[in-house]
Amino acid sequence: MSHDQNFKNLILDYPRQALAFHRLVHYCLDLGELYETDRVVPVVIFLRGQAPRRELVFGTERHTYLHFNFIACELGAIAYERFRDSNNIVARLNLPNMRYAPGRKIDVYAHAVRGLLDLEDNPEKRLKGTLKNSRCLCRTRKPRYVRVRNSMIIKAFEKRDL
Repeated sequence: MSHDQNFKNLILDYPRQALAFHRLVHYCLDLGELYETDRVVPVVIFLRGQAPRRELVFGTERHTYLHFNFIACELGAIAYERFRDSNNIVARLNLPNMRYAPGRKIDVYAHAVRGLLDLEDNPEKRLKGTLKNSRCLCRTRKPRYVRVRNSMIIKAFEKRDL
């Protein structure tokens, strides 16, 4: 059986996983071409759960033609306290995707929104991010969450007018 047939069988047997790796490989190759480098470190961020695999190897018994692996960042395994006061806006906006105790939900979202308001200069992005976080916070319709959501939106509007 040829290498092409092996690859096609892999895609047929595991379409979702194969497609995800295929996209990642193409993305890395495209970045390398764009920046004219062969030094690309692929990092895959998993919002929920663990990485099912961390490498892809294609070849025969005698030769490996493609060996591709990546660094996995499993946000759900990272304690939100580690980045709670970070100056990195991406880290702050991802606080709700990190691990936290159920009773800390408001604190987590508040730190994410506070990071957005403090670190983002664009008023439209501030408002958009605040509304997005407030919708996530209020999926449960608990009055306490609704009050927090409303105050977050008001603060975003106040900052928008500055």
